[in-house]
Amino acid sequence: MIKSVGLLTRKEGLSHEEFVRHWLEVHAPLAHAVPGVRRYVQSHIVGERARPDIPTTDVEIDGIPPPIPSPASVGGDG
Repeated sequence: MIKSVGLLTRKEGLSHEEFVRHWLEVHAPLAHAVPGVRRYVQSHIVGERARPDIPTTDVEIDGIPPPIPSPASVGGDG
């Protein structure tokens, strides 16, 4: 089995709701249509951190901006 997991960055100017809708209505049907895919999972943020003792920190790795955690996981036989 091959498994792929990705963290995605929301396009600037796209709201969280538009981002989630696009992944649910466009990408999910495409993934389900791929032969051999046994499982497709999307995990979306449901809210912002609300605790004042946990700072919001943007971390860049090699110039790549921090992802908006909305991973999609795909698994199938390879």
